[in-house]
Amino acid sequence: MSPKGHEKGVLMARWWVFVGGVLIACALIAAGCSAGRASSSGAGASGKATSAKSQTIPVQAVEVKAGSLDDSRAAAGSVVPVKQSNVAAQTSGVVVALYHQAGDWVARGEAVVGLNDSQLKLTLRSAQANLRSAQLSVEKAKGQADLANLTVQRDASLIKEKLIPQSKLDADAAVAAAANQDYLSAQSAVEQASAQVAQAELNLAYTSIRAPFPGQLSALSVAEGEYVSPNTAAFVLVSSERQINFAVPPSDASLLPPGTTVQFNLEGRSYPARVSQAPSSPIGGVVPVVALFGGSVAPPYGTIGTVSYAVTLASGVIVPIGALQTNENQNFVFTVVESKAAARPIKILGETGVAAAVTGIEPGSQVIVYPPPGLLDGSTVRPVSAQTQAAGGRS
Repeated sequence: MSPKGHEKGVLMARWWVFVGGVLIACALIAAGCSAGRASSSGAGASGKATSAKSQTIPVQAVEVKAGSLDDSRAAAGSVVPVKQSNVAAQTSGVVVALYHQAGDWVARGEAVVGLNDSQLKLTLRSAQANLRSAQLSVEKAKGQADLANLTVQRDASLIKEKLIPQSKLDADAAVAAAANQDYLSAQSAVEQASAQVAQAELNLAYTSIRAPFPGQLSALSVAEGEYVSPNTAAFVLVSSERQINFAVPPSDASLLPPGTTVQFNLEGRSYPARVSQAPSSPIGGVVPVVALFGGSVAPPYGTIGTVSYAVTLASGVIVPIGALQTNENQNFVFTVVESKAAARPIKILGETGVAAAVTGIEPGSQVIVYPPPGLLDGSTVRPVSAQTQAAGGRS
């Protein structure tokens, strides 16, 4: 190797030694930095727990009040008449007149169907004639009885003076007894004749089939010329008053006593109504309920809508559902006490999707809604106005 080549080789060797030294130094520096970061991280973890309570955390808070927790429920309901009657004939006859048609409104006692009354009129006149004859007979029998009784009284006076024999008194007394009996029989005949007249008048009145209450004719079941007998349905009458029939779960039935207000909702409009009768026993797993409309305007018969009603689930302090927390099967909420978060154990009495009725905190407390992650008992907090309110309750 020439001197120049040797010199070049030495220089290259020195260069590689220099580069190797630099690489080793960099590696050592990197290792030192990594160890420093690890040490710094450990110190930060231990410091976080210490500083978590000292830093001020903004929280949403609401002031809670005592009241009743209500929940809204809904059920399908139908509008039906309060009264509906299949009015039947009470006597037999041929239909000769229809005074109204289906859909007409009628007053109480107004005639709807007329039956042929010619035969019943003859029956009434015959009964009236019999009554007049019986009345004449009773007047005649009364006169005869009065005369016979007067004769007996006169005989009693004469026999004291021994002006007539005892046999005369006995004979006149027998005649008087018979006359009095005839008078009683005549009176009975008058009563029977009066009853026959009353029955004939009633049968004649039955030839006009009348509305038993004011309402609307929903159907006519007979036609002119048709023969009807007693108990034959003549027409269907429905009252103008309307009610809602709906059904609720057994758990809600006891919460809807008579007088409870409900709303019948139809096509964006609400009609107020009140429960009119105590709920009965369940039928098919639900309890039938009836409510009467409160105003003069009501939907048409047969309308199907939604009945909405509110039930009171519990009474207590009403808190938003977002305030409820659980730790190891213990329910609690955070309250704000002197700018500190305070965990308060509670008992939930009832809850809906938006609020709960609880015990364990006082009305007027500031309750934290949707506590931020990491919030601890004793953390320093700064309450801000909460948008979420304790909905679903009423004070």
